[in-house]
Amino acid sequence: MQREIEALLKAYVEDRQREGKLVTELLTALAVGAASRRQMMEDITLAVAQIGVEAPVAAAPVEEPAAYDPPYDPVTEAVSQLRSVRDMSAAH
Repeated sequence: MQREIEALLKAYVEDRQREGKLVTELLTALAVGAASRRQMMEDITLAVAQIGVEAPVAAAPVEEPAAYDPPYDPVTEAVSQLRSVRDMSAAH
């Protein structure tokens, strides 16, 4: 029964990790897009300034998103404790 529980918890943790990776990749893609748009605005402002027309007000700088930090997860903690108990049992 303990092995079944460990397998279920392992599958749960792996799914959470995949989800976290997907969120991180999505945030990275959004940050790249934002940086690209910011560069386009700077290029437009520079081009307009070179032809002598008053440039539009530049948008505020875009801050890079913080790295994804998953919240505390009691299931992850339980898996960690189960592993500790199993490792201690195996050592004796």
